[in-house]
Amino acid sequence: FFRWLIREGYYAGPQPKFAYLSSENLLPLPRDSFDQHEVLKIFGMPLFTGCLSHTRIWQPGQYFIQNNLYWAYILALMTGMRPGEIGQLRVSDLERRGDHVLINLQLFDPTKGRVARKDVRQLKTENAERKIPLHPLIVDLGLLERANSLKEIGCEVLFPEWDPYRKPSGEMRWGQPISKSWQYLKKQLSLSRANISLYSARHWMADQLDDLVISQRTRQRVLGHSANDDAPAGYGAKGKYSSRDLEELTGI
Repeated sequence: FFRWLIREGYYAGPQPKFAYLSSENLLPLPRDSFDQHEVLKIFGMPLFTGCLSHTRIWQPGQYFIQNNLYWAYILALMTGMRPGEIGQLRVSDLERRGDHVLINLQLFDPTKGRVARKDVRQLKTENAERKIPLHPLIVDLGLLERANSLKEIGCEVLFPEWDPYRKPSGEMRWGQPISKSWQYLKKQLSLSRANISLYSARHWMADQLDDLVISQRTRQRVLGHSANDDAPAGYGAKGKYSSRDLEELTGI
C-alpha cells in the first residue's frame, strides 16, 4: 500500500518498516513430510489415472494427459525440486551420464565461459545450483520424449505452458501454476493436516534419501542444501556423484 502511495505521489516520506511483533502473532508452522497414504492419494487422482479432457484434468475420464502439472507433481515428489526450479527447466537441462539421466540446475554452462547475471536462471540460494539424478520411472514415463519433441520445434523450455508470475517489485516467481493447483488438490483430497503443503513433497524426498546408504554430502547435493562450514564437502568434482550413489538414488 505504501509503495503505491509513494509511486502515485500521495506520500512523500520514506517507506515505513513494520517491525512490531505481538504476542498474538501465530508461531511458524513446521512443514511435515507427506506420508505414504497421502502420496498414493495424490497419484490416484484423474490427472495420473485418466482424466476427462486437457482442461478438466481433475475429473475422471479416458484421457492420459502429461501436461506441465502432471510432470510438476512427479518431479516435486521424486526429485525434491522446488516449484520455482521446476518451472524454469530447459530442454537442455536433461543430460545423460552413462545409463543415468540427470537434471542440470547449473546457473550457466561454465565450459562455455562466463555470462551476464541477467542471463542466468533464478535459484533460491547458491547451493541450489546442482545436478539431480532422475528415477528410471520418470524416464520410462517419457520426459525425454517430451524434451526431444520440444527441441525439434525450436522450443528451449521444458514447460512452455508454465507462465511465470511477475511480482509488483518486478521479481519473477516460477512456482505459481503448481502452487495454485495444490490449493485445489488439497481440498479435493480432504488433506486436513495443517502442517503439510506443496513443500511437503520436498520433505518426502528427504525421507527417501535418509533411508539410503549415501553420504550427507550427497544428500545435500540432491536437495540443494548448504554444507555450512563443512569445508571438505566442497572439494572434488562439482556436481558429480559416485557410481554407487547413482545406483542408490535411482533405486529408491
